Amino acid sequence: MAVALFSGGSYNFSNSFNNLSNVSEKSTGPGSINQTTQVLGAQIDPLTNLLTQLISQVPTSIWIILSLEFVAFIILAIIISLINSSWSLGSLIQAIQTALDDKPPTIRDSSEKAFSTLKPLIWLQTIPMLIYLLAVFLAIFVLIGIYTAGGESTKVIIAILGVILGLVFIYGLIILSFTQIWATRVAILDKKSGRASLGAGYRLVKKKFWSMFLLGIVNTIMTLFIIAIPIGIIFGLLWAAFSLIKPDAILGAGLMVVRFILVIVFIFGLYLLSGLLTAFKASVWTIAFHKIKDKYGL
Repeated sequence: MAVALFSGGSYNFSNSFNNLSNVSEKSTGPGSINQTTQVLGAQIDPLTNLLTQLISQVPTSIWIILSLEFVAFIILAIIISLINSSWSLGSLIQAIQTALDDKPPTIRDSSEKAFSTLKPLIWLQTIPMLIYLLAVFLAIFVLIGIYTAGGESTKVIIAILGVILGLVFIYGLIILSFTQIWATRVAILDKKSGRASLGAGYRLVKKKFWSMFLLGIVNTIMTLFIIAIPIGIIFGLLWAAFSLIKPDAILGAGLMVVRFILVIVFIFGLYLLSGLLTAFKASVWTIAFHKIKDKYGL
């Protein structure tokens, strides 16, 4: 229906089906079932030959329309994902702020307050990272060009600069990630624009870089440790089941069933656990934001 709509009815579907029917008859006629077609020394069975001919019957305009629709779908999915993630983060931080004010947080109240901050939050999620990656790609492109055109001594220098660029890239990515942590809270709680929030977040990072770095390591280790426990139990049961499957088939099969149940429980529980960890870490960063923002005049 979509193809018919966008093509404006210029494609005759009745004739097309007749053509496809003729192709099918030619490809699957008497004596053709056990035949193969030679293409560049390779044998193609009748089904593959039929599919190839069917695809060749579709006009180029239809492929262009389908490609444009696919690109539009990807763009729409990205936009929806950005809105969803920004709104969810804004609602979470608003709920945390309400709880810190000794008020009962609700989903409706937090969502309504977060809706007004969608624009700066989407800006913070996209523009800074795009600019950063563009600058990195330009630097890499320049280094590759100089490396290709230069002599042996120049290539050694460029190789060293490439290593330095890699380290700078990692450091810059950490700075940008830390900046976005504070910037999102400035945008949500102080109602500032994306650019103003990014600047305020960067000033806080310069003051509290090592504190943030250590807190990030603690949060990461804690998250990995919590997730590693159920994974270790599941793999432990798997190892025990395979070890006992030969000497005691009943016990080994029982352990396999228990493991299967635990995998299902873990998959569903992982979503809940992920939400709890996200809420916990967001609370930690929000409390820290309140502790230091007044100190540095934000």
